[in-house]
Amino acid sequence: MNKFINFFKIIKNKNKKNYSDNFVKLMQQKFNTYGSQKAISFKDGENWQSLSYTQLFELIKSLSNYFKKQGIKKGDRIAILSESRPGWVVAFFASMLSGAIVVPLEFKATLPELVPLASNSTPRIICTSINCIDKAIEIKSQVASIEKIFIVNNEKYSGEFLSLYGLEKPTDNIIIDSKPDDTAMIVYTSGTTAAPKGVMLTYGNILSQLNDFDKAFNVSYLPNISFLSIYPLDHIFQITVGLIAILYRGGEITYSIEFHWHELIEIMRKQRISMLVVAPNFLHVLKEKVEKEIFKSKMLQVFYRISKYIPTNFLLFTILGRILFIKIHNQMGGKLKGIMCGAAPLDLDIEKFFFRIGIPIFQGYGITECSPVISANSFTSYKISSVGKPLPSVSVKISKDKEILVKGPNIMKGYYNKPDLTSDAIDKDGWFSTGDIGKIDNNGYLYITGRLKDLIELSSGDKIQPEEVEAILSKSNKIKEICIIVNPVETGKRKGAEDIIAIAVPCDKVRKNFDDNINAIKKDIIEEINSFSQELSSYKRPHKVVIFGEDLPKTITGKIKRNLILELYSLFGNDN
Repeated sequence: MNKFINFFKIIKNKNKKNYSDNFVKLMQQKFNTYGSQKAISFKDGENWQSLSYTQLFELIKSLSNYFKKQGIKKGDRIAILSESRPGWVVAFFASMLSGAIVVPLEFKATLPELVPLASNSTPRIICTSINCIDKAIEIKSQVASIEKIFIVNNEKYSGEFLSLYGLEKPTDNIIIDSKPDDTAMIVYTSGTTAAPKGVMLTYGNILSQLNDFDKAFNVSYLPNISFLSIYPLDHIFQITVGLIAILYRGGEITYSIEFHWHELIEIMRKQRISMLVVAPNFLHVLKEKVEKEIFKSKMLQVFYRISKYIPTNFLLFTILGRILFIKIHNQMGGKLKGIMCGAAPLDLDIEKFFFRIGIPIFQGYGITECSPVISANSFTSYKISSVGKPLPSVSVKISKDKEILVKGPNIMKGYYNKPDLTSDAIDKDGWFSTGDIGKIDNNGYLYITGRLKDLIELSSGDKIQPEEVEAILSKSNKIKEICIIVNPVETGKRKGAEDIIAIAVPCDKVRKNFDDNINAIKKDIIEEINSFSQELSSYKRPHKVVIFGEDLPKTITGKIKRNLILELYSLFGNDN
C-alpha cells in the first residue's frame, strides 16, 4: 500500500506543470517522470530486448532531430510500414516531436492496397522495418512525394538506408507545440465494404480519450500495468489504448515478432502480463485451450460446475474465479486482470466462460472516426453481453433507423481531402453516423445488434440482420466460423426471391471425425444448422450451406469481409 501511495507522490512532485492541452509536451513529461522504469520489452526469435522510458525517449529525440535535418516541418506526413516493434513506437513519437503527421500503414497489406494510400497522403519519409523493406522501396518508386526510406530496426544494418542504430546522439530538442485541433494522424479505415478513407485524428481527440480512460477506469488498476500487444500497431485501437494510454500510465508493453500459442503463454508467464487487447476470434481459440486444461482435471471440472451457481456479481466472480481456477491463472502468469475485446461481435457463451473462471472480458465499442473508443465495460461498470457505457465525454443516441449516433471531443476532424464524405458522416450538430445498429438499456449500457449496411431487405418485405443469424448458429461447437449472405434466385419456382446462404467453416474435430470427407462433413453441418435454426423465424433460416475449407477472409480487426465472400460464392459457391 505504501508503495502505491509513494508512486502517486512521485507523480505529484514531478508533474508540477500541466500540459493537458499539449499532447507532445505531456508525453515528454511522462517519459521524464517514469525514467528508469521499463517501457518496452521485445522478443525477436530467442532474443529479448528492453528499453526504459529514458532510453526510449533518447531514441525518439535522436530520430526527431534526423527528421528535422531532412527538412521535415509542421504538417508534413511521415508514413510507418512495419510490424509491431520498439522502432515503430520511436518513429511514431519522433514524427510528432518534429511536428509531422503520422500515417500508419498496414504492414500485411499488398502493394496494390498500399500505393493508393501513400499517393493520397503524400508522405515525405517512409519508416519501415527490414522485414518490410521491399514493399517500402516499391512504394517509393511509385509515389513521388517520398524522399527518404528510414529503417526502424535498432541493430546493425548493412543496406543503403539509415537505421535507428546509426543515428547521432540526441541534442536539445525544440518541440513544436501541438495544439488540440492540429492533425496528429491520418489513419486509413479497413472497412468491409467501401474503399479506405483517411481519417484525420487530432491531438485533442487523443487527449479526450486519455482523460476519459482515467475517469471510466479505476486508476488503481492502471499504474505499472504489464500489457501484451497482440493487435498490430497500424490499428488505431492499438495505438490509442495499447500504446499511448499504457505509456501515459507508466506501464510496460511487450511486443513479439511472431505469436505461437505455446510461445504466447510462455510470454504471458515470463512478463506477468496483466492486460491484453484481442479480437473475438482470439478468445475462441483461447477458450478451446483453457477447456482442455479444465477437462484434464476432475477437480477443475467440479469447480467449473460449481461456478454456474455463483451469483452474477462482477467482484464476486473475479475473486472466486481466481481462487477456484488458480492453476489456469498461474499458467498465464498469475497477474491477468482482464482482457479487452472489440472490433467484432463476441459470442455470449465465450464471454460467460471466461467470466466464470475469473477472467473478465471487457467488451468495448469503437470506430476509427471516433479515435476510436466510444463505450467500454470497466472494473467499476460492467454488464455482460453489452459493450459498456459511453465514455464520460461521449454522447450516444439511437436514431429512428436504430443507427448509433455519436457526438463528443473524440470525433475525427474529417476525412483527408474528402470534405463531401465528411459532411455526409457528421451532421451540422456534430453527430457522427456510425453505420452500426444498436440499443441502449435503462441503465445506459450500449448493445450492438448489427451493421446498417449489412441489413438485408428481402423481396417479401422481411428484413434480415446477418449478425443475428450468425450469433445463433455460432452456438454450435461444430462450427468454427460462419457468415450469412443472401443471393437472388434466378431460376425455378422461387425465381425473384432470395437464398439465405450459410458459409460455414467446420471445427477441426468435425473434420477429423469424418477424415476430411466433404460430403459427410457437409451433411453433419447441415443437420447442425437446421437444429439451431429452430430458434430463428422461418424467413431467417438458411436455404443452403456451403463448406469453406479455411478461415474466412477478414479485415485486420477481425471483421468478416462479407462482400468478398459473396463474390467468391458467385464464382465458386454453386459447385460446393
